[in-house]
Amino acid sequence: MVQKRKAVILRAAARVAVREWRRLFSRRDMLWLILLLPSLVFLVFGAIYWRGAVSDIPIVICDLDHSELSRLLTRSLESTRSLRITGYVHSVEDIRQGFQRGEWQAAVVMPRDLEARVKTAKPASLVLYRNQGNIIIGNLVYKDALAVIKTVSAGILIKKFRSVGMTDEQALAAANPIRLDVRSLYNPYYNYAQYLLPGLLTAMLQMSWMMSAALVISTEFKENSVRRLWAESAHSPWALLVGKETPYVMIGIVQFVVLFLVVLLLGKTAAPTCWLATLGFTLIFLLTSQSLGLMISCLVHDPMFATEISVFINTPAF
Repeated sequence: MVQKRKAVILRAAARVAVREWRRLFSRRDMLWLILLLPSLVFLVFGAIYWRGAVSDIPIVICDLDHSELSRLLTRSLESTRSLRITGYVHSVEDIRQGFQRGEWQAAVVMPRDLEARVKTAKPASLVLYRNQGNIIIGNLVYKDALAVIKTVSAGILIKKFRSVGMTDEQALAAANPIRLDVRSLYNPYYNYAQYLLPGLLTAMLQMSWMMSAALVISTEFKENSVRRLWAESAHSPWALLVGKETPYVMIGIVQFVVLFLVVLLLGKTAAPTCWLATLGFTLIFLLTSQSLGLMISCLVHDPMFATEISVFINTPAF
């Protein structure tokens, strides 16, 4: 008896799924919401970050020393990956005005006695101004400027040690007795696309999946077809829910794989270490999003109101 009931429920779920496929392809608004809207929105948002890593950050140099050392530091800053020298100024006031006009994101001030203090073994310092309003830009400026200072300082020490008779190896060891070899993994250049595009993809799909599920039952109430649906499901809530959700689960899995492969093949994100685990968690995420949408659809019989509720719930995802 139990086996017979299970067979009836499976057949009923299959009938509901076939019915939902027909309803889906007969309604352009649902096709737009499920297939086109998330892809278009994702591509629009993705285009903003398509450039990926930040580079050519405009900086300005205030060289008050005009020495060989200050020129060496300037050339070293220009050779970094993320910095681009856009001009030279003569005072801190010029730097402040340039920041206010948005002409540059960082500035380096080299004091008048920079080389003289270094030659006499006195401590010397540069002043780095950076726009910390953008954390990525501020951190990149600091990172590259610090690397330049360390490299030039080590070169000065090695040159001094050589002058007193040390070999190259001894001079290098004396200049850097303890070295920290940092090897950044996965996203060493603060690439926007590496950590924003996967999140944007997830947010877009979550909203699409929940909004589409929120219309599944509510539209049946609006079209007065709930009784026919109940009869197709053999009066089984499980058959009704499984049959209704099956087409959208299939579409969601294909949609995720296609969009993720597009981002992956274009080199905008790293490949997952385990595809099976990725698909497994995606399926759980998909079922959770659609189940919440189905709950909204069952409780709210107005399709427009159900859509508004799903949008409100998804707003924090951004």
